Amino acid sequence: MLLTVVVPTANRPSFLPSTLKSIANQTAKIHIEKVIVSENGGCKYSKDIVQVFKSELPIEWVYQETRLTAQQHGIWLASQVTTPFVAQIADDDMWDKYHLEESLYQLDSHQDAIAYFGKTVFVTEDSCWPRGVFPPPFGSVAAQDCSRIPLNDVEVWKPEDTALNSLSSTPLNIWSVVAKTAVHYKALVESAGHPTLGKCPSNDSLYIWRLSVHGDIIVGRHVSLFYRFHSGGDMQTCMRLRPSQTNEEDLMIRKEICKQALSLGIDALEDWRAAYRSMSAAHRQEISSFNSLSLDWLTGIQLQTENISPRPVGVIYHHLKGFARLMLPPFIWIGLRKTSNLFTYSRNR
Repeated sequence: MLLTVVVPTANRPSFLPSTLKSIANQTAKIHIEKVIVSENGGCKYSKDIVQVFKSELPIEWVYQETRLTAQQHGIWLASQVTTPFVAQIADDDMWDKYHLEESLYQLDSHQDAIAYFGKTVFVTEDSCWPRGVFPPPFGSVAAQDCSRIPLNDVEVWKPEDTALNSLSSTPLNIWSVVAKTAVHYKALVESAGHPTLGKCPSNDSLYIWRLSVHGDIIVGRHVSLFYRFHSGGDMQTCMRLRPSQTNEEDLMIRKEICKQALSLGIDALEDWRAAYRSMSAAHRQEISSFNSLSLDWLTGIQLQTENISPRPVGVIYHHLKGFARLMLPPFIWIGLRKTSNLFTYSRNR
């Protein structure tokens, strides 16, 4: 089972060595036919970094003279792949050394599956924690505490599972995916080609949804990806500078997934509301930490019929956190965030 690893990068050479080293350390490196590092209009220093790994990987460097959008860059990279399978990793993330071995084993064991996603662990300047605070269906099954689960345990998601898990947040991390190349390319084109949502920063959910329409998705609980979460990262910057527009785009994507799912006979919104009604008050309060716009839409019908007041705690917390990030001195903000992360980690043990 040969695969190509694609690494889109844009002016971040300081992180790239760690990313490439995690690829070189793969136990299933024998299956890698090529690694493509594509510099998207940034500094050309990344070429020198790639040269260092020539002795460890079948690696090549390409330069995009005209800067592409993230979606265009992903499509271009996918178009360069000639192997049956493709894996992608961002220029600042790292794979666990068993990622490719586990991915290829599961894809070989599930012949109807077209993609594998592993568990993600977020890494910041001062902490790391497993992705997923909420129980299924509101947090990816891949994100539950793997210390209590056999590492070879997986779930197979059908379109209805993917649609349901996509309504609260992006259900899986696209940088942990190993997929059949043709379907990966098709899903990228379908999600990026949407007339209004193709360039949204959060359209990863749309890509994952389109992927699942074409076949089963394997969701693993083995830690596959260490995802670097920057305090000034693209999505956070976007939320800070234009929160209303970002929330609107996020809601539009969720509505589009529901619309497409309904055309396949899947009422994802009703399934979400049924699951929400069965949750405890504590879990509902956790769900309220999502942006209020989507929560009002997701819970709207059921809130009216059951006369349940929406909890404002999560909404207030979200706005206070954004205000604090902008106004407080950095050392105070970091201290507060450490305390918050410790509380979240202890609560989810």
